[in-house]
Amino acid sequence: MSTGNTLSGISAMEKRYQGKWNPDILTGYCWLDHHRDAPQSTVVYYLQRRVRNLRDQLQRRDLHLDLLRRKVALREDCTRMRSLLEAECDDANLRVKKLNKQLDKLQLQLAESRSLSTDLKVQLTEACDYKIIIKNDSLGNRKENK
Repeated sequence: MSTGNTLSGISAMEKRYQGKWNPDILTGYCWLDHHRDAPQSTVVYYLQRRVRNLRDQLQRRDLHLDLLRRKVALREDCTRMRSLLEAECDDANLRVKKLNKQLDKLQLQLAESRSLSTDLKVQLTEACDYKIIIKNDSLGNRKENK
């Protein structure tokens, strides 16, 4: 192969890819340039193998993208569930605070009711004592009257 032909091939390749050199592209170009005079079946076999490899790479990338999409969906679901659980937890904490306030009020009412009950028991005891005293006085008066 002549040097001028190679330079024109490289210039054409440089124009075509505009400086975006890829090792696969260079390898393919070098192989084709080297086997330019090779039998057609060898070139066809190489190109078929290259197409098969590219198709496999594309399938792997598609599979990888599908897996990444699933992972993103799972993370979004996880985030959504976490936010729902946090909201439920906040609601439960708010309910606990309200119930604690209600418990404090009811405990105060219970304490007031107990003290009122104690006062009423004391008054009842005093009333019973007065009743006994009055009963004894009335009995004493009846005995004196007889």
